[in-house]
Amino acid sequence: MLVLRYRIIELERVWSESILSHSTEEVAVQHDHDGAIYKARDLLISDEERHVHVLERKTSLEPTQRAEKLRKCQREADLLQSLNHSAIPNLLDYFTPGDRAYIVTDYVEGSDLQTRANSITFSNVREQEIIEWIIKLCDVIGYLHEQDPPLLFRALEAEKIIIDDTGKLSLTDLSSVSIYQESFRGTLTGIHGFAAPEQYR
Repeated sequence: MLVLRYRIIELERVWSESILSHSTEEVAVQHDHDGAIYKARDLLISDEERHVHVLERKTSLEPTQRAEKLRKCQREADLLQSLNHSAIPNLLDYFTPGDRAYIVTDYVEGSDLQTRANSITFSNVREQEIIEWIIKLCDVIGYLHEQDPPLLFRALEAEKIIIDDTGKLSLTDLSSVSIYQESFRGTLTGIHGFAAPEQYR
């Protein structure tokens, strides 16, 4: 139970900067993850069928590091609050107890594109269906680019793209989104195998 409001139902995904494996069981057992996504129920909503996603980010008990990580988490929450696109989950809540920060959003049904690509049934996906996914992905990325100032999704990967049974596409984890600044050389951020080749130059 979180803040006497959110009842955790299921741990869906974890990640850790110190553990290369993304195995949920392995990281969860060690209790040493840097972030996690939970399926939960909001107890203030009477509809038991309605769920939310709770994104947990570990900060730090060291004051300076905690302040910096909380600043980044607050920025992500503010960003979600400011955007309005069907492929971007709505922000519902944000709170920071102890050494954790939590972002609560609408629940996103479906499976991520990496899981679909790894599944046996992926070979049965029609070419037209894949083209539709690409068009929807370009639409939401285009929406980010059209903001003033433009926003860049710098660490896009298949695990952050969720597709449900109806073909609806959603983006999750906007922590890597940054504001585009002309003539400004920022830090290199990307996912190996997904980042544009020019980033490495």
